[in-house]
Amino acid sequence: MLARNFTNPSFATKHLLKDVKLMIAEGRRTGLETSVQQGIQQIIQKALDSGWADADYSSIYNAVNPKS
Repeated sequence: MLARNFTNPSFATKHLLKDVKLMIAEGRRTGLETSVQQGIQQIIQKALDSGWADADYSSIYNAVNPKS
């Protein structure tokens, strides 16, 4: 992560977003509070918007700690 090398993914960021969206939908369906998951979704979406969709999900590090 410190080298910001997110190639050769074990799990792509875009798939993490899909799973978080499914978790939010199921949580809402069952009446659970999903605000934390929605915040996570925003961070993952920021990573996707920055071009990290096919990179390893640890690339969300770039969304919370961008290079200066």
